[in-house]
Amino acid sequence: MRLGRIAGALLSLAVAAGCGRGEEPVGPPPAEVIVATARVGTIPDTRDYVGNVRAVNSVDVRARVRGYLMAKSFEEGALVAEGDPLYRIDPRDYAARLDGVTPDRVVGDLLEGVDELEREAPAIIAGKGA
Repeated sequence: MRLGRIAGALLSLAVAAGCGRGEEPVGPPPAEVIVATARVGTIPDTRDYVGNVRAVNSVDVRARVRGYLMAKSFEEGALVAEGDPLYRIDPRDYAARLDGVTPDRVVGDLLEGVDELEREAPAIIAGKGA
């Protein structure tokens, strides 16, 4: 029992020594303050959003003839009316092929095709092919 009293007394002395009257505790340094002068003006109202944009209507533009593009007759995003020229294609290739075509040649090619069809029709119908 005596040992318990001595241990209690030593513990009390240790606690009392830790609570001594030393220096005052030092707090955090004062906060840094930034000062600015107020001014009158307008603030733009802008909002940023993330998303996808798709056109309500879209079309595929395809040439009816082959050739090289010479010029583009519209600006991206501009409104165009039906029938407005959009591109100009080099006419030399198309004109060269057209020069060799005559009404007699067209009729001759057509009649040749009809003759070939009449020759091959029975084999095609029978399922033997040409």
